[in-house]
Amino acid sequence: MSAGDDADARRAKAVEVAANAAPRYGISPDAFRDSVESVEETVERYARARHVIESERDVPVLEKCSTCGGNGSHACTVCDGSLRAPCDECEGSGRVPGVRGMKNCPRCRGNGDRKCVACDRGTMFCLPCAGRGSVSAGTKAETSRRTVVLVHPRDGSAVRRHVGIEMPADFDVEPSRWPARLEKSEKPKATELPPELRPQLAPRERIVSCYVQRFASSTYRVTYRAALRTGHVLVEEPWRAASGDEQPLHTRGLLSLGAAAVMAVIAFVAIIAFYRRHEWYVSEGVGWPLWLFAVGAAVAAPRAARGLLLARRAWTARRTWLPVAAYGVLVVGMVVAFAVPTPSIATAEAALASGDLVRAEAEAAALADLGIDTALADRVRDQIQLRHVRESQDAAAAATWLRQPWRTASTRRAATREVRERLSHEIRTRVRSGDGEGLAMLAGTIADVAPDLSQAAEREAAVARLASCTRQGSFECAESSLREATRLRVPHARLEPARTQLGTRMQEILTRDDAVARSSDAAAAVVLLRPMAETAERYERIFDRPATPTKVSLDERVRRAEADVAASERRAAQARAVAARRDRREQARNDRAFAPLLCRDGTYSPSCTCGGSRRGCCSHHGGVAGCSE
Repeated sequence: MSAGDDADARRAKAVEVAANAAPRYGISPDAFRDSVESVEETVERYARARHVIESERDVPVLEKCSTCGGNGSHACTVCDGSLRAPCDECEGSGRVPGVRGMKNCPRCRGNGDRKCVACDRGTMFCLPCAGRGSVSAGTKAETSRRTVVLVHPRDGSAVRRHVGIEMPADFDVEPSRWPARLEKSEKPKATELPPELRPQLAPRERIVSCYVQRFASSTYRVTYRAALRTGHVLVEEPWRAASGDEQPLHTRGLLSLGAAAVMAVIAFVAIIAFYRRHEWYVSEGVGWPLWLFAVGAAVAAPRAARGLLLARRAWTARRTWLPVAAYGVLVVGMVVAFAVPTPSIATAEAALASGDLVRAEAEAAALADLGIDTALADRVRDQIQLRHVRESQDAAAAATWLRQPWRTASTRRAATREVRERLSHEIRTRVRSGDGEGLAMLAGTIADVAPDLSQAAEREAAVARLASCTRQGSFECAESSLREATRLRVPHARLEPARTQLGTRMQEILTRDDAVARSSDAAAAVVLLRPMAETAERYERIFDRPATPTKVSLDERVRRAEADVAASERRAAQARAVAARRDRREQARNDRAFAPLLCRDGTYSPSCTCGGSRRGCCSHHGGVAGCSE
């Protein structure tokens, strides 16, 4: 392979490395390769030399010490290893002269020897060999070798990437493990090397061998185009993507995210606007196509943006045209899904025919509110209300539907006829059952719908209440109902049976209670006669004729009974007063009998009372003066 082919292969390799690193920036390797505009190579060269240096020096020759025999110590010359030495005070005799003659040596206490201080456990340090066990016997020459590695130049990035560049063992590793390619290796003479690769030698040193390796490391600037501008990626040997100008790729990613965000906002606004047009769009479930197209458009927007932000030469059907076409189709689908779903009069009429009034009402209301087929929608809505009137459980519910606004006069008239028929039937039913309360409630409910039927119901309610109060014996209620019936102008013939029954009932009560009142005492008679008087008064007020017994006679009997009760109460009060006075006198006598005696010195007797014997009382107090009470 020629040098040019090798350079082209390396450039292609650099593009491949940059393309493999491109996915982390949101671009595929194929798209990055198609976006590359140029590849520029920068070569950095460096060399290293391994020198083996031999040095010579004089080293001493040693032999065993004759004094210690190579041990570094010998037996003590003072104690001969016994650890006891003659006492230097008494010279080993143990006696020294004293004032009165010889005495025991105080230093060794008469023993003649003491512990040896010249040795250590019976041995002494050897001075000739200084404790080493050997002494110098002259010198001899000795050689040694060392390896030195020099690098030039040292400030390049390729040198910094070359781990172990100054290690001698690195010269023998596999070339594939070096971060740069080996251009040349040789063994020149040291004098042929540049000064930077020659080592500094000390005296008596020389270079035995020299091995030089020359390396070359290429850095490739891969220029690409994206997001309407150019950037570059630096690829260094051993084939790794280093830092570069990645801003176009970042801009492309941010713009695609912005397109997704804008489309998401548009989709959200479209969905909200779709549902806020009318409740029909919420209840009928016609929004799912809009959701489908909106979500699809939000997903396709960044894909289309990323395809359009590639270099023009990188535009392909898969990368650009298909995402753009899909995005356009989804946007058009979203517009169609937003505009097409509308309520229809056919759907409303079909729902009405099938009995689905809720669906029919929703369709018709949506048509009217949106201004679509308004006249037909009003007709359908009136038909729905008429159906409600006919299907109501009772007349009151039908009247409630009749109060709703109507759009067509003919349908309202039909509904009114339906309601009046049901109201008339219900009034007749309640009259037959005597349901006065129900008639009153019904009259209040339909007053605004059918005033004439409401008045008829009120009259029948008054008659029914009159009969009910009569049966229960509630004459006050009956009188009130009769006044109400008179106010409502109930025909006399309609009231006469109830009036006759009321009079008979009241006369029976008066006759029965009168017999009971005559056989009772005065207090019971008062209790019975007062209600009888009120009943007689009510009877005479209602029928305008005297009752039997009359109110006047009953009032006179009440006065007499009350007078008898008052006289009885006065007599009882007088008897209670006499008994009270008698009790008070008896209590006073008892109090005096048990009162203590008063002695002449002014004290009270502790044991004698006024009602007892006075013998021996107040004997120590001057005698009895009298009773203290």
